[in-house]
Amino acid sequence: MEAESPGSASDLNRSDLDPIYIGGLPASRPIRRQVVARSFVGCMKNVEIARTNFDLLRESYGVKKGCVLKPIRSVSVFGGGFLEMPAVLLTLQTEIMSSFSSRRERGVILAGFSSHRHTQQSFLLVMLVSGSLEVHVGVAEGGAVHKAVVKSQNGSFSDGQEHSLILQRNKR
Repeated sequence: MEAESPGSASDLNRSDLDPIYIGGLPASRPIRRQVVARSFVGCMKNVEIARTNFDLLRESYGVKKGCVLKPIRSVSVFGGGFLEMPAVLLTLQTEIMSSFSSRRERGVILAGFSSHRHTQQSFLLVMLVSGSLEVHVGVAEGGAVHKAVVKSQNGSFSDGQEHSLILQRNKR
């Protein structure tokens, strides 16, 4: 996509030492309320800064050469079925990307469990509840459960359309 920013300015009001972030922002950087996501998933090419081609592979983080936007795994689940995958270690900075479509108002999209010591268990649960997306994270230490609810701008995520979600773990 090629686009122009609105306004009458002809260049960015920045010094040569100010960083330019393309495709994401580090967690340490404060963000404006207009920014709705910290990272970009997709392909970029022919980036030009000050009328000069910019090599995205130099001095960059998380950038890979080539452009493959195929899912790692693709599965359709009908009725009461489910898919179980081998365990995945979630490091201090992990991203889980998933796409889903459903016409059901309720259902589990993703569930992950990890047993610690004797009976303590950490878990990650992503589900549809009344057409909204709910994310529940439980940590074994202290038994705290964190919950986030995301409502669709179009009214419901249970509209049969494909929706994408990115879950990011940032240290804690």
